[in-house]
Amino acid sequence: PDADVNLVLTPTQAYGAFLALAAIQALAFLSLMACIDRFYIPTFFSLRTGNDHSCGTFLDNPEPERDEYRLLILYDNRLKWRRLLPHVKEWLNDGIDRWNLTNPDWWDDAKKASIPDDLVEGEERLRSIRAGGARNVMRRRSSAIEMMIGMHLAGAAVLGAGAETPNAKIVTDKDNDCDEET
Repeated sequence: PDADVNLVLTPTQAYGAFLALAAIQALAFLSLMACIDRFYIPTFFSLRTGNDHSCGTFLDNPEPERDEYRLLILYDNRLKWRRLLPHVKEWLNDGIDRWNLTNPDWWDDAKKASIPDDLVEGEERLRSIRAGGARNVMRRRSSAIEMMIGMHLAGAAVLGAGAETPNAKIVTDKDNDCDEET
């Protein structure tokens, strides 16, 4: 082996390597676009934030026949829709009574189990969603989840419950809020 081997790239070689890597990246992105479900392609080019999407799930479906879609807001992080919390809670409590009476096809034990206990007002209403097999489905209990990930007090401070902790992140209105008028 020669000790005088020069391992420095010339500008032309560096430019060629850059173009080759850019072409590989473009080819990979085009391959991804060709393979994914066409429904999701606009999400790569949209300026809509996750918070806007979460709030839109609730606000864009005001008709009672769209309640199944509105219920999807419960699967998103609560901080994304915290300004809507009073509206969601009111709608949810009115809806539980109506859904228990009409028993739509989508109102199953899994949907009942997805409702956090702290959003349900009244023991009777809470028992109505726990009845049947809803007890056997893993229930989502906000307080237990928040405590497991160490957000019990921090989450309360952000949601306005008044609890203060040194680790609580103060979120301003401009950070992660949705516009209620949309």
